[in-house]
Amino acid sequence: MVDGKVAQVLADTPSASTSTICGATPRQINLTKVSAMPENKSSYQYGLSILHAWIQCMKMILHISYNLSFQTWSANRQEKKRKKKEKKILVQKRFYEQLGLIINNSKQDREREKERHKRSRHRSRSPGRKKWRYSKSRSRTRSPSVDKFGRSKQRRDKLEEDDDTRVEPGVRTEEMERQRKIRATEMQNKFIEEETQRRIEDIVMKRVEEELAKRKIDVDEEVMRKVEEAKKHVEHHLEGEYERRTKEIAEQFKGKEEQLKAEIERLKKEVENAYEKVRDSERKLAEERLAMLERQRELEEDKRQLEYNFLKNEKKAQELILNKKNSRPKLKFELKPMIPK
Repeated sequence: MVDGKVAQVLADTPSASTSTICGATPRQINLTKVSAMPENKSSYQYGLSILHAWIQCMKMILHISYNLSFQTWSANRQEKKRKKKEKKILVQKRFYEQLGLIINNSKQDREREKERHKRSRHRSRSPGRKKWRYSKSRSRTRSPSVDKFGRSKQRRDKLEEDDDTRVEPGVRTEEMERQRKIRATEMQNKFIEEETQRRIEDIVMKRVEEELAKRKIDVDEEVMRKVEEAKKHVEHHLEGEYERRTKEIAEQFKGKEEQLKAEIERLKKEVENAYEKVRDSERKLAEERLAMLERQRELEEDKRQLEYNFLKNEKKAQELILNKKNSRPKLKFELKPMIPK
C-alpha cells in the first residue's frame, strides 16, 4: 500500500478531494490507518472489497493528476499551431499552383541557376571587391567614409550586395515569358480538345438523325410491335392477377360464410338452451306455487278446525258452569269405615 503523501508527490498534485467510493482523502491512504479503520459493509453493494476500494481511490488521484487543465491546454495549443501552419502551407502551395507561380526546376532552369551562381562568385573575387573589403576592415574603427560627392560608401556597398543577390531582370523576363507560353499552350490544347469533342458530338448526332430518318418506318413498326407485345403481356398478366384475386376473394367470402354459419348455429343452440332453462324454471316455479297453495289451504283448514274445537269446548265449559241440561255431575258424599290397625 502506498502512502497518500507519496502518491501526491508522484502525481504532482495537492488534491484533497474525497473519494466517491471509499469516502477517504489521499492523506488517509496509509496501511496502518486502513487496518485500523472499521470495515464499511455498505461498499459491498458495489462488489468491492476494502483493497479494491483503495485501489480505485488511487486511480482517481492519478486521473486527476493527468488531467490538469493547464497542461492539457498547452499541449493542445502547440498541436493546433502545428496543424494550422501545415494547413496554411498547403493552401499557399495549391494557390500558387493554380496561379502558375510555382516554377518547376527543369534542366534549363538548373543551368541558368549555375550561371548566375558563377557570375556572383566571379564578382565577389574581383580585385575591386577585395579592395573594398580591405577598406571596410580598416574603416571599422573610424567614422563612416564618404566619397567625393558626400555619399556614404557603406550604403553604396550594401546596395551592391543587394544587386548581387537580386535576380537579373532578363532571366526573370525569360522565365515569365516561358510560363506565359506554357499557359497559352495549355489553353490552346484545352480549346482544341473542347472543339474536337463538340464537333464529334455534332457529327454523331447528324449520323444518328440520318439513320433514324432512313429507318423511321422500320423503327415505327418495331415500336408498334413491341408496344403490342407489351400490351398483350400486360393484359395476360392483369387477367391472371384478376383471376387470382377473384379466387382469393371468393375463398375469403366462403370461409367467412362458413364461419358465420357456425356462429349462427352456436347462437341458436345457446338460445334453445336458454329457452329450455327458462321453461324448466317456470315449471318449477309453478309446481312450487301449487305446493304453496296446497299448504296454505291445509293451514286454513286446520285453522278453521281449531277455531271450531275451541268454540265447542268453550260452549261446553259454559254449560258446565251454568249447569244447563243437568250437565254438571251430582256430588255424592260417603263415609268409609276405618279399619283398625
